[in-house]
Amino acid sequence: MTPLFLTWQLPGASHANGAAQAGKKGIQSGESRLRLYDLRSWVIVNNEVRMLVYPKAGVSHIMQSITKTTHRATPPTYQYRWIRSSLECAELVWFMERFPVQAGLVSRPEQWPWSSAHTE
Repeated sequence: MTPLFLTWQLPGASHANGAAQAGKKGIQSGESRLRLYDLRSWVIVNNEVRMLVYPKAGVSHIMQSITKTTHRATPPTYQYRWIRSSLECAELVWFMERFPVQAGLVSRPEQWPWSSAHTE
């Protein structure tokens, strides 16, 4: 299965407004409840979502399903690309999980609550 990288914007610009929590819930339900993909890695910083998945459905169906709770009026504009190698996949995971650290939001990836690197 070829990995897929997706990115889009959540409505609003703050984690405090609940958009990040709704985005996290949508991402996780896309894997566990809807079974649209196998989730490899994800991160939400400010209002930008990035995720890496092994899709089991088409891109438009995935996006419609996981963003319907965060984008009630109009669906988001999203970008995607297929990942060509295991090295590219590993680099994306590394970058996504460390993005909150590089942005100065936390000191370690596992501290960021809106990321697959987060630990309770």
